[in-house]
Amino acid sequence: GIGCIIPIYKECILNGPPELRESGANGLNEAINLSDAEALKPSIMNVTGPLIRVLGERFSTDIKVAILETLSTFMAKVS
Repeated sequence: GIGCIIPIYKECILNGPPELRESGANGLNEAINLSDAEALKPSIMNVTGPLIRVLGERFSTDIKVAILETLSTFMAKVS
């Protein structure tokens, strides 16, 4: 699964500068797209929690769009 790379993306999304946060969300979205749905299920909490947390903070529209796209892709894939 993607469990081994989630901490890297999580760090980018939670603690990186704005441009890195957007890149981290886009990279995570790509990893989700390339992963099998069954392999993603154990990572639901590790992925959705940080993404939702960032949505509540004050960041640019570009970052929020990248986060929402990633959440949407993830939810569509695992449901």
